[in-house]
Amino acid sequence: MPTEQARDYFLKARFEGEQNDPQSNAMAQRDLRRALELDPEYATAYNSLAAMIWNRNIVAGERPVIAERRECERLWRKAIEIDPDVRAPYVSLALYAMQYDWDWKRAQRELQTVLAAGPHAAAEDALSMLYLIEGKRAEADEHRRTAQDL
Repeated sequence: MPTEQARDYFLKARFEGEQNDPQSNAMAQRDLRRALELDPEYATAYNSLAAMIWNRNIVAGERPVIAERRECERLWRKAIEIDPDVRAPYVSLALYAMQYDWDWKRAQRELQTVLAAGPHAAAEDALSMLYLIEGKRAEADEHRRTAQDL
């Protein structure tokens, strides 16, 4: 359980991140880093910081920066190291593997890890995309329907 002050910074950052503009994204990153200073074992904050870094390029309308992508990967792995039951970082690592490394097997392993723990809409959606890439339309459709149902 995170400290109360760390949780306050986390919640503030979540609100800021939802604003989808470069200034709010920067504030969200700052507040997430502050939450992690206060509670270095806050797995969900590591995951959220990675998401803010990942989204920075999108909200700024810029091309992804390799160093930032690598930082995201490191933060997702740290979140998993602290709490292997937090499932969102696995989905993010799978999307990373698909988008930047074209490593379909690694992506599938990450997604299967999530789904082994129970239903998860984002994992089903990502698995649908993966199967589409691999030309497995029937499997893709099945996982897309499951994602929609969830």
